[in-house]
Amino acid sequence: MTLNTALGFIYSNVQGIPVVSVIGAYGVAIIVLTILIRLLLAPLQQFQLVTQRKTLVEQRKLAPQVAELRKKYKKDPQRLNTEMMKMYQEHGVNPLGGLIGCLPLVVQLPILTALYYVFTGFARTHAVATHFLFVPNLNDNPNHHLMFAGLPIIASDVGDVRLALADGEAGLLVHPGSPEALAEALDCVLRNPGEASALGKRAASRAAAEYGISRMVASYAAAYGDLVAHR
Repeated sequence: MTLNTALGFIYSNVQGIPVVSVIGAYGVAIIVLTILIRLLLAPLQQFQLVTQRKTLVEQRKLAPQVAELRKKYKKDPQRLNTEMMKMYQEHGVNPLGGLIGCLPLVVQLPILTALYYVFTGFARTHAVATHFLFVPNLNDNPNHHLMFAGLPIIASDVGDVRLALADGEAGLLVHPGSPEALAEALDCVLRNPGEASALGKRAASRAAAEYGISRMVASYAAAYGDLVAHR
């Protein structure tokens, strides 16, 4: 059974439960599948923790001897490495034990990456909006937004839409509740393909600059930088 099949099986079985339907069947299916995967990977994680803890304890025990060797052979790096390897062999310590403890993490990465692509693939193949708690649609990917696609946008002038569209520069704003204004904006876009194309390009440019991955990463880095600076 593939991960995609497992997700579909869980989803089809939980969506009929009234309580789950209210909470959001797709979100619950994702949580259940994620827990099952983590349980299957738990032995690898436990091996990683035990191995790293054992290596750390052994290295702490040998720390005084390592310091003495570094002091004694500080002008002879080759001899220092030879003596340290000899010491590790005498005490049965693997100097690469910490790296060996990281191997289970490397094994988990492809599985977790595949899980991510299963979630995004499921979202693309199921057009029905799937809510979860306060999130209206888990299938809604910001990178698939019309702004990123470079399509001309016509939107009601409500909430923060004006801010997102830069006061109409990246899209046409119409008065809410006015079918006439909406029809006029649609007619303008259809009659002027050149202007519609330029409008879409400005939308895509603004989306990449203000809401793209690079901007998000830079914002998080700046926030963490401020926290570290004020510690």
